[in-house]
Amino acid sequence: PLDYVGMTLAMALGATAGHQIFALWRSSERRARHSERRAKLLQEAAVELNQCTSVDALFRNAPRLLSDLLPFTHAEIFVPEDEQLRVHTSYRWRIDADFAIPLRTVTGRAYTTAERQYVPDARLDPDYMVAPGATPTLTELALPIVTGAKVRAVLNLEHDQRDAFGADVQESLDAFVRMVEEVLHRLETTEELARNKAEQKVLADLSQRMLMVDGVAEAAGGALEILLPALDVDCGAFLALSHDQFRSLAARGALT
Repeated sequence: PLDYVGMTLAMALGATAGHQIFALWRSSERRARHSERRAKLLQEAAVELNQCTSVDALFRNAPRLLSDLLPFTHAEIFVPEDEQLRVHTSYRWRIDADFAIPLRTVTGRAYTTAERQYVPDARLDPDYMVAPGATPTLTELALPIVTGAKVRAVLNLEHDQRDAFGADVQESLDAFVRMVEEVLHRLETTEELARNKAEQKVLADLSQRMLMVDGVAEAAGGALEILLPALDVDCGAFLALSHDQFRSLAARGALT
């Protein structure tokens, strides 16, 4: 009888171990399929992100593209403004365009520390701020978007389930943020080069114009004709101080 009992126990333990191994295999297989799908979606997102022609377009499209990678309740991108963060883009949450949050929030912590802030249970974090008018959430993840050692924006994700952004999606999120940062760096560099080129052209035109004038008044008028369009202003004047009074050397536009 003891032998039968031992064989029964051994078979039971073997069956339990086999079931656990099978469950682990199925779980690994599911994670592998999810990882493969996320990798494909990341490639597609990279193509769309690189098609953005401005920082505004990049920030507008990022939350929408991220929604294909993983589920969340709502997402936002916040940008710094004075001593707070103003919403630039919101996805699945209707909010006023001038909505802003203080730095003493989970998103604010991500901005001030330049580090990821993950709150698996928002009920336990004193800095958690309920999004007005949005679906109540339990999980918040704030990811800083950094270029040149400076936080340019914060991507904020929230979910109505607890601990919704675990380790299984962290790698995909990191890759997505890196792509956004690379595109942002390229766009900012392109914009800076365009600004420098425009400034150099204005200086060249101004120098050439000054070589063609015969007097101070003509020089002032010529400078205004070049500077006003470059500065995108409607009117301007050069004034000379003489005997404690200003007299006009040249004026363009309707001055009041």
